[in-house]
Amino acid sequence: MIPIVMAGGFGTRIRPLSANRPKPMLPVVNRPILERVLSQIAGFGMTEAVLLTYYDPEKIRSAFGDGSRLGLRLHYCNGDQDYGTAGAVAHGADQVPADEYLVLSGDVICDFALDGLIAAHRERAAIATIGLTRVANPLQFGIVIVDGDSRVRRFLEKPTWGEVFSDTVNTGIYVLDATALSQVPRSEPFDFSRDLFPRLLAADARLFGHIMGGYWRDIGDPESYLAAHRDYFDGTLRLMPPGTLQQIGGKPLWIEGSAEIDPSAEVRGTVVIGQGCKVGAGVRLEDVVLGPGTVVEPRAELRRSVAWEEVLVGEGARIEGAVLGARVQARGGTVVEKGAVIADDTVLGEEVRVKEGVKIWPAKVVEDHSVVYSNLVYAERWRTSAFEEGAVTGLTNLELTPEVTARLGAAYGTLLQPGSTILTVRDDHPASRMLRRAFVGGMSSTGVNVVDLGVLPVPVMRHKLEGFGEVGGVSFQQVQLVRGMTSLRFFDDHGLDISTGFAKSVERVFLREEFRRAQHQEIGVIFEHPRLVDFYAEAFLKALPVAEIRAQRTRVVVDYAHSAAVVVLPRLLSELGCDVITLNAHTGGVHEALLASEIALARQRLAKIVASLDADIGVWLHPSCERMVLADGQQHLWADLDLAALMVAAVCAAQLPPSEIVLPAYAPSTFETALVGAGHKVRETLSAPRALIEASRQKGVLFASAGEGDFIFPGLHHAPDALFALGKLLELLSRAKRTFTEIAATAPAVPVGRATVACPMERKGEVMRRFAEIVQGRETSYLEGIKVGVDGGWILLRPDRVAPTLHVHAESATAEAAQKLLRSYRDEVQRLVRSA
Repeated sequence: MIPIVMAGGFGTRIRPLSANRPKPMLPVVNRPILERVLSQIAGFGMTEAVLLTYYDPEKIRSAFGDGSRLGLRLHYCNGDQDYGTAGAVAHGADQVPADEYLVLSGDVICDFALDGLIAAHRERAAIATIGLTRVANPLQFGIVIVDGDSRVRRFLEKPTWGEVFSDTVNTGIYVLDATALSQVPRSEPFDFSRDLFPRLLAADARLFGHIMGGYWRDIGDPESYLAAHRDYFDGTLRLMPPGTLQQIGGKPLWIEGSAEIDPSAEVRGTVVIGQGCKVGAGVRLEDVVLGPGTVVEPRAELRRSVAWEEVLVGEGARIEGAVLGARVQARGGTVVEKGAVIADDTVLGEEVRVKEGVKIWPAKVVEDHSVVYSNLVYAERWRTSAFEEGAVTGLTNLELTPEVTARLGAAYGTLLQPGSTILTVRDDHPASRMLRRAFVGGMSSTGVNVVDLGVLPVPVMRHKLEGFGEVGGVSFQQVQLVRGMTSLRFFDDHGLDISTGFAKSVERVFLREEFRRAQHQEIGVIFEHPRLVDFYAEAFLKALPVAEIRAQRTRVVVDYAHSAAVVVLPRLLSELGCDVITLNAHTGGVHEALLASEIALARQRLAKIVASLDADIGVWLHPSCERMVLADGQQHLWADLDLAALMVAAVCAAQLPPSEIVLPAYAPSTFETALVGAGHKVRETLSAPRALIEASRQKGVLFASAGEGDFIFPGLHHAPDALFALGKLLELLSRAKRTFTEIAATAPAVPVGRATVACPMERKGEVMRRFAEIVQGRETSYLEGIKVGVDGGWILLRPDRVAPTLHVHAESATAEAAQKLLRSYRDEVQRLVRSA
């Protein structure tokens, strides 16, 4: 058995702590993480190990040498390129041939019984065994499902909350037979979770999981680094600190070598003192680790904090729950608040205050009496709610200030090619205009051009992005249902919401302030595109049978909700021969976001107007112009799944050639029954916006919808577009030669119910796993959450993609039966949440 330790990561997420050293060399209780991993290996009787290095390998090699200091013989395998996790391990195994290998991460702290994992692997004659554990928040890890015999049946790498189906995760600790590594190519990137394990699973190889109890933490970011030390102070993490337990003035503390501790110093909790430290008179230390050579001057206070080597904490300074990197100077009277990270060689002047959660990068100088909160504090707040499905959302002028938005524009522009061009649209609110201008300034500073489309519907911009030329787009809109919040949505060069990976890249540049600055003559230019509406209208009308629709002479009442649709939709409806009555079409002035009660009132008013005017259709447009609600002549409102049912009825009545309709997992089976009966097919997909758009790109798709008033008709473009959805509905009615009210009468039933259960984010994984255990043995699908066939229908439990909630959906023979089924399972989920 040869241990192979992966120690080659860049440590990007944990910066600024890893700015000057590899992540495995970060000290945990005054010893590098990697040293603690190697000591654990030696503690289980292993005498030889392979270290896989890549980033800054000399610092690791110089620290451990041949390994004799730790009782190990170390081999180093330095990658010349990124071969992926499995590829790197395979290269290391080639260097030291053996029958079995134990794979560990050099940036994980754990106290697992590794001998138990090895024994389980051998007892089961496995080709590979994955070490598993259970965590509250599984988003950063790979989720694994094992059966009753511990064989791996399914896993998903780094899911979103909407995809979580368990809290059992891959620890990155594996036992592998040499035959498993023989399947790994040596010349291309190859990962365990994305490549090797799926290959073994597909081949029905003996791939097992082994759940291990004990402490385990992936030191992946500054928060987890601090959390590991809090666990040590609280006794959850049991580590032997360097040095010996001594009594100084009757106070117990761990001291390595010699140190000068004034007898008047007050010590509480767990305190670890490094070699050569000096602690002055009247100092208060509570749950603290001081690195070698650190000096704490009189009357300073440190609580639940970590200081690396040669730190200076000035007289009367107060450090609370923070990390001070190597050679940091926090001079007299300085206050560093909880969660702050001050990186190496930074100087904080006299009486500086660093606010909670601020991260300061290496070698910065903060002048005396400064309060450090401006940009980085906003970034920290912004980070907790931003880039949720490709959007940044925050309180206008508090979280999303012009300064922050300009930096966000610079971060986005840094990742685009100099000289490239993006599009921007906005609503008519002054806040959206203000933030767009700040954002454009940041973009221009990176050498990226901007086409300002002004007040225009988002679908019009997305349609242009599906063409060619621009590399992305950003919309600026007020958030509905609340007031005072603005949302910035980012789109890629195909009009899709930007990917999670790209969003993280923007965030990384933003937090690190690594902006590209263009030369004076290369600063980006701002353009306008006055004919874009013409291009959209031309494509819109070309995609519809205009003559047939005009012959219908449909009478439509449109409530624009003061949206940008008023710029383009009146012209389109006129071309389609519609007799139009408009409501709330004025876009001048200040129109605040609509609250839920106002939206409900507006829709009810629309339904009454449609009936009183004997109109054919009423349309309420969401301000984004991507969703809608319809009203018929009977004052019935068609929204969400009911509206999807109406569109299904229209498709069936139009007698179209066979096609495919894309729907979410919670769509009722009545939709599929109706569509299959009309010769069409139904495909289920994730309800996430990007997933729906990607599914709509498949050949033969007629439309895709998440059942939330959104429709993607690929005939024009692959994005939700309420304007074109209305046009397609008019087309379907003309083909069916029936009125809207007649089609509505044939809509399939929607015998489903839905309930929302509050659930803290950190409990979602556990609740999902326990629910899966309850329904084990029944017909189950994991496409989005856990869907189980029950009582002639089904129950679906899915985590919300963003909010701390779980959604319970139920279908049965009737709406009443669905509600009864829903209540019983909602109560069960609430019980699981309470007991988690």
